[in-house]
Amino acid sequence: MKQIILLNILCLASLSLFSCGEIDNYEEPNSRIEGKLIDAVTGDLIPCQGLNGARIQMYEAESTTATSVWVGLDGTYKSERVFSGNYRIIPQGPFLPVDTVRTAVPTNGNLDFTLEPYLRIKLDEATLSGTTATLKFTISKSTQTSAALNQYGVLYSTTENIDAATGFVKRSLVTTNDAILDVQQTVTIEGIDTAKPVFVRIAARSGASTYYNYSVIKRL
Repeated sequence: MKQIILLNILCLASLSLFSCGEIDNYEEPNSRIEGKLIDAVTGDLIPCQGLNGARIQMYEAESTTATSVWVGLDGTYKSERVFSGNYRIIPQGPFLPVDTVRTAVPTNGNLDFTLEPYLRIKLDEATLSGTTATLKFTISKSTQTSAALNQYGVLYSTTENIDAATGFVKRSLVTTNDAILDVQQTVTIEGIDTAKPVFVRIAARSGASTYYNYSVIKRL
């Protein structure tokens, strides 16, 4: 009788690691998925916000719960902790909606997406003279949307992880029309602390999306 009681106590003490008589040996996710978001017109990568920006939504089989893989600042994504299986994959971000892709993971090579961004932002020039930065940039809109530009911002930061959520916003304007589109804009930022690194980029948002489109990041 004492032996039976002792065995029960040992089983209860082991519940956090093992079921009594069984070992919890579920495999960890170890498959990889990676790829690029490519501009359908220019062929360039689509710059993104990073965390809480564009993402790859992965639904295993017919599940309604998604696993998110965040897209990096440069428009690439990668995760090495994905369970093998069959997935429905949908990219979400500052671009026109696209059809769901069905694929097995691990994939046969990179899984790239060719997309139409709502806005294209070209950082034409960025220079630093003393403590003043001068940025020249051009924002254009996709021909596949009628939504107007409703906000843009000139961002700078002391780290390269710069976006509308983390950068210091120099100028943020709400517009009611597309008057500044396709016209080069010039903005200066004064009083910069040149003892620290300086990174700049442009962000803009279309009325068609809650996501920002971005220029590339440049270090001055």
